[in-house]
Amino acid sequence: MNLGRLRDLIDKSARAEKLGSLAWSGSFGDYLSIVLEDPRVLRRSAQRLHDMVVSHGVLPCGDLSKGAPSQGDPSQGAAGLDEPTAAPAHYRLFDDPLCGGENAVQGLAAPLAGLVESLRVAALGGDRPSRSLLSLEGPLAQAKPAIATLLRQGLESYCRAPEGAAFSFRWILDEGGEKVTRECPIREEPLRLVPPEPRKNLLAEVVDSSVGTPVPVVDGGLCPTCLEIYEKLLKKHHGDWARMVESVQVFRWAAREDCGLAVVSSPEGLAGGLERAHRGLLELEGEPSAWTEALDRAVAAAEARSPLDVVILL
Repeated sequence: MNLGRLRDLIDKSARAEKLGSLAWSGSFGDYLSIVLEDPRVLRRSAQRLHDMVVSHGVLPCGDLSKGAPSQGDPSQGAAGLDEPTAAPAHYRLFDDPLCGGENAVQGLAAPLAGLVESLRVAALGGDRPSRSLLSLEGPLAQAKPAIATLLRQGLESYCRAPEGAAFSFRWILDEGGEKVTRECPIREEPLRLVPPEPRKNLLAEVVDSSVGTPVPVVDGGLCPTCLEIYEKLLKKHHGDWARMVESVQVFRWAAREDCGLAVVSSPEGLAGGLERAHRGLLELEGEPSAWTEALDRAVAAAEARSPLDVVILL
């Protein structure tokens, strides 16, 4: 299977305005056209979380009395990641614009700017999706419940907006003459269905077609459940990848509790929490020092099964 076969799947009529519907679903070819049109859909969890914070507006601390804050340009996705934001800055998300200030965090502009800078660095970095740790220490520790609430609510809202769109896939299978639907249990990125070499070539084409929008690396493979289905279908279709992918339906998903957002209060719940928070945000309650060893073990075990993409609030 080569890049030409991938291009043949692209439905030229699938337009980005479909991102306005949370009920959107389509073929793998439909999704490829969306990727080429709007590479932001490929963002990792740290990139999407950073863009969410910035989308609410940023204002230098010295200018808090002046007018409206600058807003991130939605058309540019993660624009501004290559240059650090001047610090300290006032990030309007922490004023709690979604709930009228109920959970606003006051007097911590500089530490909060440092937190967002950590997200920016995580969004830039590494050659593969992985965990991004945000450790709330010092002044931020006392405000951790409010910060966690604002990040969760912000991500939940952002994922429902066109600029925050994310996608996963389900299998449409024929079992005993009946159509059966099986969703990827960890809401994996659909591009992982493409073998590594043509995927790399496709992403190069996406980079060439994008203007000023960072395109993340999408490497690694499928989760064990999807890999088993993938291999069975590929065998059924005698190695014809294009026929195999006809059994795939891509759909839009949005972060919500236990689906891209999770809170864990004890090490025993880490494995399940990492799975539930995949491609989103995991909050670990309690002191950071209580989690170190258990977190290392749980992350290693999770990554042994499939690539991990999660922001962990510690």
